[in-house]
Amino acid sequence: MMTRENKGTILALTLMFIPLALILAITVAHSITFGSGYSLRAQQNAKVFYVAESGVNIAYTLFQAGNFSTDTHQPDGTARIDGDPNLLLDTNNDFSLTRDSDGWYLWDWEPGDPREDSFTQSGLEESFRFQVVRPTATSFQIVCEARIGRLNDTHVLEGEVSSMLDYVMYDNGDFADFTGSYDQYVSGDIHANGDIYLRPFETAGLLTAFAAANNPKLTLTVNSLTSGGRIIRHKDPWGNEDDGGTVQVVNASTGASALMESVSQGSSYSGEGNAYDSYHADWDGSESNPNSAHSRWDGAVADRSMGAQTQSSAVVETFQPGGFFSNQAGVTIDSTTSAPWVSDVSFYNESEERLVTVKEIDLAAMNAAGAWPSNGLIYSEEPVRVVNGQELASDITISSASTIYIKGDFNKKYPTEAAAASGVPTHKKASIVTPDRIYQLTSSFEDKPSSDPTSLLELLVGVDKASDPPLHSLDPDNTLEMNGAFVDGVPTTDARSWIDDPDNPYYVEDNGVMGFDRKVKQVSFSGMVLKVSYAQSESLLENMQEVRMVGSGSFGHMRNANMADFDNSNASKTVTPWLEHTYYIPPKQTIDGKPGKEFEYDPSLSAIDGETDVPYNLKLGRRVRWYRR
Repeated sequence: MMTRENKGTILALTLMFIPLALILAITVAHSITFGSGYSLRAQQNAKVFYVAESGVNIAYTLFQAGNFSTDTHQPDGTARIDGDPNLLLDTNNDFSLTRDSDGWYLWDWEPGDPREDSFTQSGLEESFRFQVVRPTATSFQIVCEARIGRLNDTHVLEGEVSSMLDYVMYDNGDFADFTGSYDQYVSGDIHANGDIYLRPFETAGLLTAFAAANNPKLTLTVNSLTSGGRIIRHKDPWGNEDDGGTVQVVNASTGASALMESVSQGSSYSGEGNAYDSYHADWDGSESNPNSAHSRWDGAVADRSMGAQTQSSAVVETFQPGGFFSNQAGVTIDSTTSAPWVSDVSFYNESEERLVTVKEIDLAAMNAAGAWPSNGLIYSEEPVRVVNGQELASDITISSASTIYIKGDFNKKYPTEAAAASGVPTHKKASIVTPDRIYQLTSSFEDKPSSDPTSLLELLVGVDKASDPPLHSLDPDNTLEMNGAFVDGVPTTDARSWIDDPDNPYYVEDNGVMGFDRKVKQVSFSGMVLKVSYAQSESLLENMQEVRMVGSGSFGHMRNANMADFDNSNASKTVTPWLEHTYYIPPKQTIDGKPGKEFEYDPSLSAIDGETDVPYNLKLGRRVRWYRR
């Protein structure tokens, strides 16, 4: 039985614990409220972070579309004015940007605006603004300030700008230019953001006389051969696994030289044949291993596993009407252009299997008429063909939103007898750039109105003979010479990537007949069914078997091709019309003891100071440092 004293004790204890319980309850409630508030704040902080990140990416996209050359402010902080050709542009107004009183690009959303236009769907006012500054010709800084409600965040991206023309060969994706069936000698640095394939294509059989002999040799003399992916020797892009041809890489600085084959593979090797490449067990950046890639070439060769980095190139928008080149042009050509040095010409393009009409630009006549652009930039909205470009009046860049054809020698080193006798190169700094395709034509190219093979031989090989008469009086060896930078958007590949179409018997598998195990075109002649075998899909349209291709400068592939005025509706990213219709014969493996193709880097193209570089050279951007401020 509970006594009065016991009851009093319990009451006292109860009264004592009530405040404690209340304190505990308040603490728990506060914790719950605080935690909820903290979680909400964390969510909002994350949202404003991503708004700032989005602003930086949008700024970089516009900077890239401006060939990494335009900005919002000058290095001294002065805002560029509207109409300044160096001003960063949202050409298509894709991002609904305006400029504020400080010259920054601004985007904002307020309650009452369409909810789907909001970045975060928070219902709070949100905005970002950014500026792009180039402190030097080779650097950039993007600052983006973001806000959601009362929360703010600032991101800074710093990066480097370089010239695409620093390389003798550059590819924004996988690089396959070295899969040709003829000898190639190339000197200069090479870079691809994807894989680099080093497997010359071996041919044999009936068409050897037209294509190449066995075992074509590829010789690369480089200070750097770098891949943002892998360097692949044991197979080509179409899965043919063997070490075709011979590949020799030479360090231009130290003389270190080695073949990419004849090295013991070891049990861990995942490739086939005797190819030394990124798949080899000894392939790495080790200085202690004498068989490492680093040791064999004194550090000149590197892939992604050894620290090679990617570099982004210009995009299609750079070349569109109203884009960078269009805005900067000293001379603009469109469908209405009429001048003594411009004419409309039509000819049949066997590769595309269609009649094309282009604006033909006679560079010699243009100079004689006093119409040469004072700033060195010609821009065309139409497909163009450049003629009489053997000797240029001054440094020049020719850009088009569409296809570019070059007929005859371009920017020849020795365009006159006097220059040839003196031995002094007289070529200029020049570039040809397009997001589409650049075709190289000899001066013997005929403007036919339709596909019109005139002989059994022409029908058999699919092309016209381009070697008679000699191309030029100064070409006793019958060469096609190209000096300058040639940058297109087309991935260079091989006819072996053709796709079988069960509903179209026009393309068949050759199965090694006539020496080519690849897709071929089936045609009829005098009741006979013939198989026309095509070579690699370089931008040629003629029989080049007796023509050496030589030159200096730089080649680049941006991999953003828009084959202008061509029906791409049924084309995928990997199957495009120009891959299906390659139509030419490449040079012989050797011609008079010389390689069928020889190209060297021109160091005069490497400047990027805005003063001595090629007019409006193509640039590369690399993100170096991203931080919050």
